[in-house]
Amino acid sequence: MGTFCWLLQHIFCGRLSAVFFISSLLSAGLAEVAAQTTLVESFETTNGFSICNDTGETPAAMSGSGFTWGGCTHASVNGWRGNINISGGNQRLELYGNTNADDTISANYSGTYFYTVFDTNGTSFASLALDLERIEVDIGTPAPEQEIRWMVRDAESDWYLSEATAVVTSGTYAVELLGLSWLKVDEAASAEMNELDADAKYAIDDPALLAAGVPDLSAVTGGGLYIETGDTDDAVQYNFILKEIRWIGQEAAVPEVPAEPEPESDAVRVRVDVTRRRSINGQLEIIRKNLFSVHAGTSGFSEAQQEYLYEDLDVYAGRGFGVRWKMMGIKEDADRPGYWDLDQMNSQIASASNSWVNAGSPEHNNTTDNITTSHTDTHFPSVEDITNAPPNGFRTWDHEANAEFVSKYIQMFYPRMTWYEFSNEINGEAEELGTTWSNICVLAKTVADRVHADNLGTKFVGFGGKWPAFEYQDFGIWNRDWVEFIDIAGASMDAYSVHLYSRMGPNAEAIMDMINNYSVIRIGETRPLMITEFGHLPDMEGSLNEKFWQNMRGQNSFFFQFLERGGLMGRSIPFNTASSTSWASAMLQDDGNGNYVWTDMIRLYEFWQDFRGARLEVSSGNPDVLVHALQDGNTVRLVMYNTLDSDVNVELDYLTGDASILSAEISRLYWDAVSDATKVSVGSFSISEEYLTLSGYEAVMLTLNLSGTPSGQKDNEKITYFGDTMILPIIGGSPSSVSISGIDLSRNILNARLRISAGNVDSWLPSSLLVNGTAVSMPSNQMGEVSDLLQAWEVDVPTALLSETNVISVTYASGGGHLAAAVLDVTYGDPLERDLDDDGLSDDFETRYAGDAEVMEPDTDYFDDDLTALDEFAMGLKPWEDNTGNQPVFQIFSDTDGDYFGVTYRRAVEALPFVNIEVMHSTNLVEGTGWQTNQTVVFQVDSLTNDIKAVSERLLSPVSTSKTGFLKVEVHKK
Repeated sequence: MGTFCWLLQHIFCGRLSAVFFISSLLSAGLAEVAAQTTLVESFETTNGFSICNDTGETPAAMSGSGFTWGGCTHASVNGWRGNINISGGNQRLELYGNTNADDTISANYSGTYFYTVFDTNGTSFASLALDLERIEVDIGTPAPEQEIRWMVRDAESDWYLSEATAVVTSGTYAVELLGLSWLKVDEAASAEMNELDADAKYAIDDPALLAAGVPDLSAVTGGGLYIETGDTDDAVQYNFILKEIRWIGQEAAVPEVPAEPEPESDAVRVRVDVTRRRSINGQLEIIRKNLFSVHAGTSGFSEAQQEYLYEDLDVYAGRGFGVRWKMMGIKEDADRPGYWDLDQMNSQIASASNSWVNAGSPEHNNTTDNITTSHTDTHFPSVEDITNAPPNGFRTWDHEANAEFVSKYIQMFYPRMTWYEFSNEINGEAEELGTTWSNICVLAKTVADRVHADNLGTKFVGFGGKWPAFEYQDFGIWNRDWVEFIDIAGASMDAYSVHLYSRMGPNAEAIMDMINNYSVIRIGETRPLMITEFGHLPDMEGSLNEKFWQNMRGQNSFFFQFLERGGLMGRSIPFNTASSTSWASAMLQDDGNGNYVWTDMIRLYEFWQDFRGARLEVSSGNPDVLVHALQDGNTVRLVMYNTLDSDVNVELDYLTGDASILSAEISRLYWDAVSDATKVSVGSFSISEEYLTLSGYEAVMLTLNLSGTPSGQKDNEKITYFGDTMILPIIGGSPSSVSISGIDLSRNILNARLRISAGNVDSWLPSSLLVNGTAVSMPSNQMGEVSDLLQAWEVDVPTALLSETNVISVTYASGGGHLAAAVLDVTYGDPLERDLDDDGLSDDFETRYAGDAEVMEPDTDYFDDDLTALDEFAMGLKPWEDNTGNQPVFQIFSDTDGDYFGVTYRRAVEALPFVNIEVMHSTNLVEGTGWQTNQTVVFQVDSLTNDIKAVSERLLSPVSTSKTGFLKVEVHKK
């Protein structure tokens, strides 16, 4: 809440400090003298019982006072003598003494205590309090050396023990509390006593639990007695009897019990927003064939297995090496030296097509749209291949001859392939092939141009790159492989392809960003990125099933990363093949009887089988938990993946608008070490469960069945923008700068996230980040595991900092390495107009100025200009600027019937649903009195902008008829 307080005295107007001014007018001696009050406990009850025995504390309420009493005794043998007893007939509390040296059966012994909280309803929450001055007790039959300590629960709900008092004869004892010395009970012990519930006994006689202290006796809410010295006589039994205890003082307000602080939750909040769909780089609905495929076709699978894989699980055939063997068997055309014999080629390919058709493959639609590629030596044979060509078919390095072959191959083969991939992992092979990388790039361009010129409808992708360790040799690998390829052949490609193995997380993000970014710089636009092989290379140790799991968890991580890039991605094909004896990606394995059965790899596709639909807005409070959500009709599927090897707790939050969740199911994909197997479990899920736990590397899918689509569902759009330069050397202490252009400021920006890639640095976290000259807070965590090699890190950017062209300046403390790339993800959409963290600041405002909708504190003055964030939100101001000159202006307004005292303040239209601005009037400043609303009238509203109004209010009466008065403006959360 913000407050602006001004004073009017006749016609004088000036600004004063509200707190100081009010306190200076407070008068001493206004408080009335409170009457003395006595609280009495006489232990009235019908039946006898014990409030502590050998097994623990059993608190009970007295029928007379209503107070509940608890306690603790050291006695370890059950029985009346070892308990703290309430005698129903005699109306008293009793501690039995002992007639021998065995203290384990005696309650009247050092360390025993009993206590209560002042509540007539018998709860542990006090309803009465005293400014305590005196305590009196009536006791009977104490031991000759009996000593007690007085116990109080003070205004802070802490328990204290007074200095010891001797009570050696029956009678009344009283103590004035002023001047006593005290021991404070340990905080944990006090908390245990304040619960006043049935549980184990809690002793407080350990010196470690007591320390010198001073209680706040102004609002005591509980009391009791502690036995300092009890019955030590082995011959005579002394039973300590408490007949009545009286607490005397002035009635006081019951102190507010501070709310138990919410424990620091380690739960990661995952939120799905069904009211907002989102497209990513032009793609709203996911394309399943771009994600869920196998590196195989129909070969190797039985008909039943094809049916299960391609139809039931909705998996797609992905990629095959179909060119190499066909090309190697075709001879040179005798009439056209240097070219293949097209007649022989047509005959051979027709035979292959017929075999494919006869095998029944076209029956499965999911097997007809795949990528055909070739091995390295298809287009560039080695010298040995050329020398020994006759038995193997004709081979040549000629670009035009190769272009003709590929074009004719595509034309002749049925069905017509959708994608042709130039090669498989040819980078790094130029020397062995007896050529240069430049020549290989020219060949790729020549072949692609011929395919396009012949209008075959087949798209060309290159170059199936392996080992994308771009940072290696000080980014020499990057410059050698990808820079030259895009320079020469990039414009002729329909897509780029690369292989990713064991590069999940920040490394993969950096690799993909660099390829996309350089394409934009060099040819003016990017191309879809195809990951034509990916997976995770498992550890050498462990069972084959464990290797399957390791591969699957790596592929899961990639799935989430590819999903988040949307239209930037083309086909992504996990290297999961039909069969193998030992490779940890085989879909089938011999069961020992010659039958090929599914391996654990099938579990991956069983888990993802129903994941389809349009993207929804979804968020995770921790980058280690990857999330995505889709809507398919009235079904929403929220999927989560834990990138860590340890458990992660997740707090679930669903935003469904006016739609309700009717039911839910949960699917889990996890490793079961006991059975040495990857498992998928499916079951019902209660939507009332707010939390769930993801085990290490586990994936979980929640299926939410809705009553319908929320009315007014809106669409957001995320677009990725790329930097104008790359591979900047890092000089310690000096900024490396990149410009990112193209941001559409005519559209409403919901959020922005900057992703910086760097390699060979001492620390992934730079010492400073500036966006258009303004510092942006750095993240403390990134996805998965980080290293000093090549990786990307992300940071939310306050949208208010963005311009059409943005200068990103990154500074590292020490030199070495390179800033590889910078990209900016910007999400456009209608304003959210909501406040999910209920702090009075709209999510739009917090994202605009903090980059995140839940990080700003409404009561914080971020610029030391006497305006809180809530004030500035209400008035349409930027919290990071000095707004001293924009505070409310108190002044005299002249009208035909006189002068009026009033105020003009700014009012932001977007803040109207979230905050109130109140003008209040008082004729005195005595604390707690005088301030009234509805004493002013709005008489003028001017538009400063379309979104900001200047509101003027004045008192109802003119100055000439008004007494001395005061005005203040307050901002409140609605």
